[in-house]
Amino acid sequence: MTVLTGKQATVPIDSTTLQSVLNKKFPMDSNHIISWNIRPIGKIKPESEVHRIHCSFMSGSASSRCTVILKILRPDSNRAVEEHYYYWKREALVYQSGILGHLPLSVRAPLCYLIEERHDGSIWIWLEDMDEKRLDQEWAEEDQLRIAYEIGKFNGAYVTCNSLPTGSFLCRSWMDSWVQTIEDYSLGRGEQEAIWYKHRLEEVNPHVSWERFVTASSRIRPLLESLSGLPRVFAHQDIHSGNVYIEHSNGQNRIVVIDWQFASLSGVGEELGRMFGLMLRKPADPARYDIKNMKNALVEHYMAGLKEAGWDGDAACIKYGFAVSASLRFVMLMDKLLRAVEKPGYSVTKRDHLLTVLQLMLDMAEEAWALRRSLNQII
Repeated sequence: MTVLTGKQATVPIDSTTLQSVLNKKFPMDSNHIISWNIRPIGKIKPESEVHRIHCSFMSGSASSRCTVILKILRPDSNRAVEEHYYYWKREALVYQSGILGHLPLSVRAPLCYLIEERHDGSIWIWLEDMDEKRLDQEWAEEDQLRIAYEIGKFNGAYVTCNSLPTGSFLCRSWMDSWVQTIEDYSLGRGEQEAIWYKHRLEEVNPHVSWERFVTASSRIRPLLESLSGLPRVFAHQDIHSGNVYIEHSNGQNRIVVIDWQFASLSGVGEELGRMFGLMLRKPADPARYDIKNMKNALVEHYMAGLKEAGWDGDAACIKYGFAVSASLRFVMLMDKLLRAVEKPGYSVTKRDHLLTVLQLMLDMAEEAWALRRSLNQII
C-alpha cells in the first residue's frame, strides 16, 4: 500500500485498487499502472472529501495518462437515517443501485468504476473525471434558462414514461427533512427576536418585518403537507454551477451532473425552486437579475422541458412546487442574517444581501400560500 499525502489529508491508496479502477475505465485495453499522485479538490470536510488522482500507465508499449476522481464518505450519526435529506451513504447507494445508468437522455451522471467499504467505516467512490466544459461559476441568463429546460426534461421523464426509482435510500420528503434540520440548528425564536430588534433590521429594509417572518414560519407545515401531494419525480436537488457540465456527443449537447448525495423523490417543480434559491447565494447575484422576470422565465423553460418529455399537467402544481421549495430558504436565511450581525465588525454588504434575499423569499412564501388554496382543489 502506498500512502499519498495531499495538502490537508493523508489518503492510503494501494496499487491493486487503482489498477482495478484503471481496468474498468479502459476495459478493452491492457494497462499497467506505473505511478500516480493525488490532489484534493475543494475543502476537506468532516463528512466527505474529494480528490483527483493523476495516473501514469503503460498501454501496450505506449505510456499514457489519465485522471479519476475519488470521493470519500464518512459515517455521521446525525445523518444516519435514510429519510435524512443528507443521508451519509446515499450517493454510494444510488450508484450501486444502477439508477444513474438509466437516466433520461437529457442528463447523465459520471461513470462509477468502483465502490469500496473501508475498514474505518468510510465509503470510497471511484468516479469518472469530467473533462467536459463546466458552466461558468456566474451563470449567464441563457445558462440558467437552458438548465431549467433540461431539468424539466429530466424531471418530466418520471411523470410520463419512466418508472420512479424504488430504493429506500432515496429521500421521500427532502424539503421536510431539510427544513427540520435547519430549524434544529437555528437559534431559538426568543433569541432570534431579541437580535432582530437589537440591530433594528427593519429600519434597514422596511419590507422585511419580524411579523412577516413569524407568519411565514406558522405556515411551513401546511405548505409541506401540500407539497407531498404533487406528482412525484426523481430529483437531484443540488443543481448549481459547481455541479453541472456540458457534454458534446454526436452533435448533441446534454448536461452531466455530479454529486448525487441529495437524490430524492420530490414534487414536480421542487428541483427548480431549489436551483433558484442556490442562484442567489452570493452578494452580487440579486442585483444582476430582474428577479421577477427571471423567476417567470425559469418556470416557463422548466415547463417547456416537462412538455418536451411528454407531460402537460396543471401549471399550478409546478408553480407551487417551485414557490415552496425556493421560499422555505427563509428559515436558513433569517438565522444566517442574525448570526452575521452579531459578529463584531460584520459586513454591511452581507447584511444587506441577506435582507434582500430574505425579502424575496418571504414574498415567495406568501405567493406559495395563495397558490395552496387553489392547489387543494387539484391534488
